[in-house]
Amino acid sequence: MNHPFQAIAFAALLIAVLVPSSTNAEGLDVVVFTGLRGGGEFEVVDTGADLTLNEAQTLGIVVDKQTQKGTYYEFYYSKQPTKLTSSDPFSSDSQFDVDVEYLHFGGKSYINKEDGTFLVGTIGATHFDPKTAGLDSETKFSLGLGTGIEFGGDSNIGLRLEGRAFGTFLDSSGAIFCGGSSGGCTIITTSSVLWQLELNVGLVFRF
Repeated sequence: MNHPFQAIAFAALLIAVLVPSSTNAEGLDVVVFTGLRGGGEFEVVDTGADLTLNEAQTLGIVVDKQTQKGTYYEFYYSKQPTKLTSSDPFSSDSQFDVDVEYLHFGGKSYINKEDGTFLVGTIGATHFDPKTAGLDSETKFSLGLGTGIEFGGDSNIGLRLEGRAFGTFLDSSGAIFCGGSSGGCTIITTSSVLWQLELNVGLVFRF
């Protein structure tokens, strides 16, 4: 684990898999997935330039634990190594690699159990880990909504396709990616919510 956020995500995963549910869980689904995430734009107050998180591949895991009522508690973790780029060609100092991670908890409910369609809703944290020396990582509160379809519901291994939207709430000051020798912030933005969309495909292991 190269930083505390990943250690927290790993500990949460162990809890989700190993700790018995107090609601008499009837089943456990573990989904290992990859996908494509896009979106995420900051508007910089000082220059008016748009700073955008590039589209990039995601890797992650979902754990769904079924309850007696047929709904599921869900644990979700994903990581996206990407780059922050500027619409202003003269602001190269604000362009750098950054990992964007989501650690969320929530629920899943089937729209139609027979055809495998479902809805998910989650809350949790977004972690921005800049790969430029001297810049601090940032962790912000976020919400997630999604829908998808699962295939092979009667077997131990299936396929899951899904789309998710994430909204990350920034501080009212709009400061992000701070640190360095000057102690200043790379971005001062007017944005209050950062939106990202992703499409995932995963293998489902049912226990």
